[in-house]
Amino acid sequence: MSKMRVEVPILFLLFWFASGCGAPPSPTPDSGAPPDAGRECSVFEEGSTRACTCSGGAVGTQACLNGKYQACKCTSSGAGGGGGTTPGHQLMCKAGFYSGEFSGLYRPGVFGLGIVGSPVSFKVEGAGAGGYPAFSFTLLASESGSSSGIDEFGTYTVKDGCMIGSAKVDGTNSPFVGRISGGLDCDTGEFKGAITGQYDLVGIKLLKYSFAGTATSQFQVAQASLTDGLWNVLEPNSLFGQPAGGGGGTWSAIWVSDTPPAGQDPCSAAFAGSDAGTADAGTADAGTADAGH
Repeated sequence: MSKMRVEVPILFLLFWFASGCGAPPSPTPDSGAPPDAGRECSVFEEGSTRACTCSGGAVGTQACLNGKYQACKCTSSGAGGGGGTTPGHQLMCKAGFYSGEFSGLYRPGVFGLGIVGSPVSFKVEGAGAGGYPAFSFTLLASESGSSSGIDEFGTYTVKDGCMIGSAKVDGTNSPFVGRISGGLDCDTGEFKGAITGQYDLVGIKLLKYSFAGTATSQFQVAQASLTDGLWNVLEPNSLFGQPAGGGGGTWSAIWVSDTPPAGQDPCSAAFAGSDAGTADAGTADAGTADAGH
């Protein structure tokens, strides 16, 4: 009986691998017509967007969240509540420390080997550490040499961005950590970020999943916040030529102070002695390059 318990899972895995059932689904191809709201999308598309058509023919975006495409979101002029731009690019930017949260769905590559994708998805939830929130970064004005200290291109840059949380699987809370970089366009209020990070399988440090992708949002001037943010990350490709794992979800952040909390941000400790914090974001090109656009 014990022999059967060993052989059956192995035979099942071999059959699953040979049949290609473990290969993650490809992102839905863009046929020129956007999917209807409520249409299913894959875990690998969670937190990504695609173009859709608004009333009057304008182009909007449609996000994949919780396994379904949401309604087409149409952005009017003056997004973020600014209604225009001002000299010095100060309208849609506020320097300082931003505190927030994130959540989503994720599907890991089997055993981190990049052979096939796992058939199981699990929930990822933000969990602050060391006095830092689950999702945080400091927004800085570039040192352009101008009297105002504002970047001549109107972009504030992200410093020490970090998302830290846990992936709940099989009764465990496994570390899920990512470095955030990027910037905020002070003319349009558009936040474009890149994420590079790793997930430790049930606390086994030898089994790490590296991922990379995007974080996008729209700045709200009145609240000095970034709301309805989206994040999407993918692991390097499997032997099938598709991402072995990945996922995404939502995030938000609000300005809380001019400077960050004292001490080191959680990502510094999480990536100590690791190159995961500087991974090439190009590993997530499949399905994430257009996220948030």
